This record gives sequence, structure tokens and C-alpha cells, in this order.
Amino acid sequence: MTPLLRNKFAEYWMMKREEGRREAKLIVLADFLEREAELAAVYARAAAAPQLSASAPGRIAERAPRRREAFKVNTQTEVTAKCPKCASEHKLAACDAFKALNSDEKWDFVKREKLCFKCITKTHPRAYCRAKGRV
Repeated sequence: MTPLLRNKFAEYWMMKREEGRREAKLIVLADFLEREAELAAVYARAAAAPQLSASAPGRIAERAPRRREAFKVNTQTEVTAKCPKCASEHKLAACDAFKALNSDEKWDFVKREKLCFKCITKTHPRAYCRAKGRV
């Protein structure tokens, strides 16, 4: 339970004890959760109902038609990437100039070019990298 619900339950349980109910805490908890679920359902129904129009009291405001978003689909089967080291049509991992560098030089190059430290591409930071294992 969230801290807010825990606090509300503690208040509910104390109120029930003051009323003289001596049922097991589990039964009181079930009653409390059922009550909270009913309140949430009432709130959800109220939020889903159309709002009354401010300009014409008593009339239900018409909803604006929903905008449909168009999504572009990449139909290319192979993406050709430019190497950030030599600007040729290959990935950095396949670059002979990059492979010839020592570890420190590679690390400096990756940091300077702001590449992902895991897959050495420029499309995202390392925190969002989906590459598995090491490159």
C-alpha cells in the first residue's frame, strides 16, 4: 500500500475501533479497500463524463474530434551509417582507423564525439542503450 493509503487506513481502523467494531484487522482492511475502490470508480466515472459548457449552462459541451496522428514507417531494409572517424559508409566498430587506436585514444574519441559508451553510436546516450553485452 502507498503511504497515503496506509495513513488513510490507519484513520479508518481507529474510527471503526471507536465505533466499537472489534473485527479482525484483515476484515476491516477488506472493507476499507472496497470503500476506496468504490470512491475511485465514482471519481473515474465523473472524470469521464462530458463537462458542462460554461457558455451555455445546462447544455453538454460537444467534444472536439480527436486528432489522428500519422506515423512514418521506415521501409529501408539496410541503414548505411557514416563512420564518425573517417566518414566512410560503415559503422565505427568496423573502422580500421578506429581499430588502430589504443584504448585511451578510443575512449577519448568516444567521449569527444559524445557517442554511446556501450555500442559506440551517436543515436542515444548509454543510459538508453539496448545493446546486449560488450561491443
